[in-house]
Amino acid sequence: MVVQGTIDELLELVREIKDPRLKELVEGFVRKAVELSEREGIPIDESPAGISRHHAYPKGLVQHTIATAKIARALCEVVEEVYGGVVDRDTVLAAAIAHDLMKAPTYSVNAQGGYTGSELGLLIDHLSLALVEMENMGFPKEVIHAVLAHHGEASPTPPRTVEAIIVHVADLADSSLNRRLLENARFTIRNCVGEEEISLDAKHAIELIKAREAGGCEEVAKLLGREGAENSSR
Repeated sequence: MVVQGTIDELLELVREIKDPRLKELVEGFVRKAVELSEREGIPIDESPAGISRHHAYPKGLVQHTIATAKIARALCEVVEEVYGGVVDRDTVLAAAIAHDLMKAPTYSVNAQGGYTGSELGLLIDHLSLALVEMENMGFPKEVIHAVLAHHGEASPTPPRTVEAIIVHVADLADSSLNRRLLENARFTIRNCVGEEEISLDAKHAIELIKAREAGGCEEVAKLLGREGAENSSR
């Protein structure tokens, strides 16, 4: 299973931050998250972005981070070019990159090969880890707020700035997109071949959905390497 999205791609996004001090802070935060994840949880470049709900597969965290940052970048253009608003793009990009990176230290792999909380993650959540590190490093309060508020009304504080709202909507958009793609693909697998596909990422999910569109369950079965398809007339 090859998942698109790498640490190098993530660092390319960091380099888009124009303010030299903020860029340096974000680079440092990425390094801190990498070090902590290797010590406490799952290395960032192998970590999922969720245990079960979205991007729950190897490398899902980096993939989700890149997607969220790119969606946030597009939303900045909407706010500026369509709504005529003003956005601090550096704040948006910094927060979008940092928002979930501290999840990796809070995860571990269980005996069944799935994901669960690490010893650290059972005691401290990723937002608390991010807050402590960002405060210690001297991040601007606007960036810290956007990170802490990215869960919307479920956050420790709801998004109260334009930049925080953009990061929240971008995060919600990508997590929802990923979750729905995986749910649709799993339904397709159950409907066509009568079983659940355990190892499934977004790229594979899209291929399965497209196969069903192009050739029905027979095409799905072929993609999965099955001899035949059940319920192929559905």
